[in-house]
Amino acid sequence: MPPCNRFKLEWKDGIHDTYTRVRDGAARNVGFYKDTRGGEWMLRGYAGSFGLVNQTNGNTIIVGMTLKECRNSSALGDLCGAT
Repeated sequence: MPPCNRFKLEWKDGIHDTYTRVRDGAARNVGFYKDTRGGEWMLRGYAGSFGLVNQTNGNTIIVGMTLKECRNSSALGDLCGAT
């Protein structure tokens, strides 16, 4: 999980988004966040990494591991899609 209730992700091209926690999830490693454009995201953490899934369009962002690691050796495999 991110270390705070608000965090910023920045991509190599300089584009960035800030995510603010709006409520807790049912499990300890789950939270719900809004981005600066109003998008709603579910965050699930695993072993220092996390995945964000946009609740409207299904877009997914994985932070702290490769796509292969996410699919094959984490509890976030369902967020990362089939191999």
